[in-house]
Amino acid sequence: MESCLNLSRASVSSIESACDSFEGIQLSVNKIRDQNLQISAAAEEQHSVAEEINRHIQQIYDEARLVESLAGSAQEDSGRLSHLSNELNGLVGRFKS
Repeated sequence: MESCLNLSRASVSSIESACDSFEGIQLSVNKIRDQNLQISAAAEEQHSVAEEINRHIQQIYDEARLVESLAGSAQEDSGRLSHLSNELNGLVGRFKS
């Protein structure tokens, strides 16, 4: 009887130790889950910021292309004005002669 009682006490002690281990494992799993949620939220935020940066870069690129086009038009207009100025100088020169 005493042997069975000692064996039962040892079993209860082992079960309590196992329960403590399981509780520790559960706490660790919960902590890891919380950290994964934080990482996921941070990754989503970084993705959102990266998309916004990409949109801004595309907008800058589009505006740079527009400026390039306007600069080309301004250069062409400047060439035409230079040509007209030369023609006007030629015409004015006829009146002076």
